[in-house]
Amino acid sequence: MNFGIKVSQYLAPRYWPGWLLLGLMYAGAQLPLRLLYAAGTALGELAYRLAPRRRRIAEINIDLCFPELSEQERKKLVRDCFHSTGKTVLEIAYAFWGNQKKLLKITKIEGLEHLQNANRDNRPVLMVGGHMCCVEIVGRVLAYHVPFQVIYKPAKNRLIDEVILKQRLSCHTDVVPHKQSRRMLKNLKKGLITWYAPDQSFGGEDIVYAPFFGVPAATLTATSRLCRFSNAVVVPFFPYRLPGGKGYRMVLQPPLENFPSDSVEDDAARINKLIEDAVRVAPEQYLWLHRRFHRRPKGEAEFY
Repeated sequence: MNFGIKVSQYLAPRYWPGWLLLGLMYAGAQLPLRLLYAAGTALGELAYRLAPRRRRIAEINIDLCFPELSEQERKKLVRDCFHSTGKTVLEIAYAFWGNQKKLLKITKIEGLEHLQNANRDNRPVLMVGGHMCCVEIVGRVLAYHVPFQVIYKPAKNRLIDEVILKQRLSCHTDVVPHKQSRRMLKNLKKGLITWYAPDQSFGGEDIVYAPFFGVPAATLTATSRLCRFSNAVVVPFFPYRLPGGKGYRMVLQPPLENFPSDSVEDDAARINKLIEDAVRVAPEQYLWLHRRFHRRPKGEAEFY
């Protein structure tokens, strides 16, 4: 196993759980995809049973966003979400250490011409999407066709973070921590396509409250600001896992017209609606384990 890092820096006992996780992920990446999905489902079921706090977060999110479903249907969706997230862990491993030729064969790309045309003459492009479960593995395939940078939140575990960073840098032009906005903007202005998911917000960032599945959600205004500062166009990007273990499908939509507008609130609502529509295609494949509604408008009670 070659993780691309200096192993001697991570021999202390505090890193042993990280090494165990990486070893299991590497082993999982050697499985045929059919078995990998089965193992991922089992991993997700284990998390569903052993992580009550995350289960409760998913339950609240899904109750808020899908009130039209019956209680039984919402409970099933929560469980399916955990199964999908379990598959994601092993898909990340497959993206890093699996059969890349097979991955290319089983991934369908729709609308690649929208991205290529938008980036013609190095026009800055924001490839905007949401935290769909298979974004890592599908992004690996897209990187074979067009170079782009990704924005990410560093992992708390130093060992895991370095391994993930090394693997992402092996296929992406740059991998930028979410707090280094100047570096990201500099690359964007140079014409480097940028993958950006504005459906999570962290403390200290500029936000507005815009509807997401009809619920006011803290939404980053950075999409509008980045486009305004760099003259970038927005190309929506959404990946999906195909049923029956048949592979993946990524959808690149035509660039947004009249974006940004004069209203950051309207822009935020427009982006949220794009993501919402994409999530409705395969709701179990969205990261519902994240506290999407943890920041509330002043005076409103917290959900979590």
